[in-house]
Amino acid sequence: MPTQGVVLGNFRLGKLSIDQFEVVLLDLQHVNDSYSAMGMRPIDGVLGNDILVRHRAVIDLVKNQLTLKLDSHLL
Repeated sequence: MPTQGVVLGNFRLGKLSIDQFEVVLLDLQHVNDSYSAMGMRPIDGVLGNDILVRHRAVIDLVKNQLTLKLDSHLL
């Protein structure tokens, strides 16, 4: 699968803001086509383990909620 690395000038997710954030771009159209066929919503993007661990992510599946720590010393 072809990929491309880029640096985003500023990445924002809720209250979290990261300058010069390195990301990898993937074409997920084939995944979204499958999701659409099953009546599911498309994927906008995927957060990697690096950001989840770095910001001590808590995923609450019951509340459908992702919480990231905003501590400046983690950035």
